[in-house]
Amino acid sequence: MLAYPFGYGTARSLRIPYLGMPGVGLGAVMTVASSTIMRVAPVSRVGMAVSLVEVAYELGGASGVTLMGSILTVVYGVSLLLPLGA
Repeated sequence: MLAYPFGYGTARSLRIPYLGMPGVGLGAVMTVASSTIMRVAPVSRVGMAVSLVEVAYELGGASGVTLMGSILTVVYGVSLLLPLGA
């Protein structure tokens, strides 16, 4: 995902894999991790384990959006060319 802003000059056909591969990989990992946690947790604590997974997922998503927003803001600011009189 971090390669996307730095691959700005690349062809459009390469940008889709930059975004697609991490999505497919993270989707596969999250599915396996969730099912593994639910299988390993004792029956009396499955609800707590699943809620912990969901909190971690939401926190990771929010952190990722924040980090990517900051990086893309810096990349945009550096690449922005203003006219001389502005």
